[in-house]
Amino acid sequence: MKKSVLVGLSGGVDSAAVAKILLDQGYRVFGTYLALCPGADPERARLVAARLGIPFSVVDRRKAFEKKVIRPFVETYREGKTPNPCVECNRHVKIAYLLAEADRLGIPLVATGHYAEIKRTESGRMELYKGKDKNKDQSYFLWKLTQKQLSRILFPLGDREKKEIRLLGEPFVSEKEKESMEICFIPDGDAQGFVSANGGATEPGNFVDAQGNVLGRHKGISHYTIGQRRGLNIAMGQRVFVTALRPEKGEVVIGTEDELLITSLRVEQLHYVSALRRDIPKTGVTFKGRNRGAGEPCKLTFDRSGVTVKFDNPLRRFAPGQSACFYEGGCLLFGGVICEEEKLLFSEQKDMCKA
Repeated sequence: MKKSVLVGLSGGVDSAAVAKILLDQGYRVFGTYLALCPGADPERARLVAARLGIPFSVVDRRKAFEKKVIRPFVETYREGKTPNPCVECNRHVKIAYLLAEADRLGIPLVATGHYAEIKRTESGRMELYKGKDKNKDQSYFLWKLTQKQLSRILFPLGDREKKEIRLLGEPFVSEKEKESMEICFIPDGDAQGFVSANGGATEPGNFVDAQGNVLGRHKGISHYTIGQRRGLNIAMGQRVFVTALRPEKGEVVIGTEDELLITSLRVEQLHYVSALRRDIPKTGVTFKGRNRGAGEPCKLTFDRSGVTVKFDNPLRRFAPGQSACFYEGGCLLFGGVICEEEKLLFSEQKDMCKA
């Protein structure tokens, strides 16, 4: 008897290709559209399902998306941090509600168009790996998935290149695919503007340097993020950046590019997606604090509340609230959330200047 699988259909090329691949592999494929953002329209996905000849359903979870993704996103900005909404969405909304719909229909498996791979070890533990296409790999956004979720998910695109997927999926979509947005609920890409428009605006305050000297006035900390250079409107005689946010004082710290450099950082809220803590190797682990990039070699020191990460070479600072992922080769071992380490930032910067 053929296995059944529920595919999350967006109406785009990737999810259409997922359904086509699984049909060709002999699965009984069902499609569903998750309505998450305001103005969500299932018609493109419905057309894809009709062209593929598969059953189709619509699941409206816009209220849950507002509560579990959009509101925490706004509040995190208000706290002077920069969130990763896709991480929260994948675990608590997208995958969770696909699995709930699959349960309702009596379907054991779900599939999505993520570029990542899942492998089962001899012990039965599920491991999450980078996608084959380095330019499309999305494993970074999946680090919060649980073992129970991974055991029921298929990622058919993980071992394929985007160019192949485009050829497979385009015959079933109604229009040419546009590049996906960084954040689906912010079409114009203006995160700070979205936060302000949705009740996240903060009071104006002072721009200060590392020593606390006042340099000028800013619009509110929700308008800024670590590493930002544009839109500061402050003359310093050289290029300057946001190096830290102090929400308790309402201050935005300004400094030179050298003051952004760190040789260690702190990560907490750890989740061991592929490996248990006792199995994390002492060497050969790489760190990613952004989705793009190959990763940086690092040394890890664990304690009860998290891990301290040390680098051989200075890196530009990462915004607190962002996700940190740790890999061994292509396997995503565990992830966590980058913490505020302003004191560490400036003490290390001074040490590097002395060297």
